[in-house]
Amino acid sequence: MADAAKKMDQSVQAQKPAADQAANNLAAASSVALDVAKGQAQALIDQAQKMVAGSKYEDAANILKQLSGVKLSSDQQKLVSDLQAVVQKAIAGKAAAEGAKAVGDLFKKK
Repeated sequence: MADAAKKMDQSVQAQKPAADQAANNLAAASSVALDVAKGQAQALIDQAQKMVAGSKYEDAANILKQLSGVKLSSDQQKLVSDLQAVVQKAIAGKAAAEGAKAVGDLFKKK
């Protein structure tokens, strides 16, 4: 039995470098995937900023919705929050203006 335990220990020790290398590879791949995800998120944020600058608020809102489940850096989260506030205010203002126009049109003499 002692020989079996010794052989098992030797086998485990022989596998340790490969397991360590696999763990290192996984950590590196995770880091790369996280960098890619942050880059894609930043590309969406940049698109949303362009839509806001062009007064295309509905398009910006749709882009920002795509970021809802994405883990963002604190800077990215602040940008997204700021953009969402601008978009919501602009859409609400547009809806109010359209509503006021519709009410005004009801009282126009024909």
